[in-house]
Amino acid sequence: MRTSYGNFNQRARRLASALIEMGLQPGDRVASMMWNHSGHLEAFFGVPCAGGILHTLNLRLHPQEIAAIARHAEDRFLIIDDVLLPVLEKFRADVSFEEIIVAPYGCGEVPSGFLNYEELLANASPDVPVARKLMRMTERRCGLRQARRVFPKALSTRIAPSSPFFAEANDGFVWHQPVGHRVRSRRCSTPTHGVCPIRA
Repeated sequence: MRTSYGNFNQRARRLASALIEMGLQPGDRVASMMWNHSGHLEAFFGVPCAGGILHTLNLRLHPQEIAAIARHAEDRFLIIDDVLLPVLEKFRADVSFEEIIVAPYGCGEVPSGFLNYEELLANASPDVPVARKLMRMTERRCGLRQARRVFPKALSTRIAPSSPFFAEANDGFVWHQPVGHRVRSRRCSTPTHGVCPIRA
């Protein structure tokens, strides 16, 4: 699929607008269970743009571990690929997401009772201010996995203020995602395989 930074900018802003309309408040957590595709990248920018915190759930964990992490983070919303709905069903009764948004990129159909990601964006406005602080959450691997906030400033790289997504901000950032990287210590390791830029 071919796209442009301009189109990506508009779609990320539409996601932010839709989440705000759904009642997202600054600091609220939005969980994601998605493969690496354009929709997930839109969530990485759209959720913080709305003032929320993106919480990427590790779909390779046991369903009960995923549920425990989501509960600990107090995730309000979930964005999930349609092909991963069978995984969700294994722990859905143990969590209380207010809304579940399904990206129809696999089978192309969204079951009843879920929100359609593409329809949500189509009905949302791209006119939304960019939040000044961006943040994501990850799990901390010390015994029982728990969610924690991360502010990896060292991994953010400044780019020109003319960046299409950060056109309203004084600074822009390049988004780094060192897949599989670990920060290790004697007692635990904290995964940083998705980092989020914040303003200096």
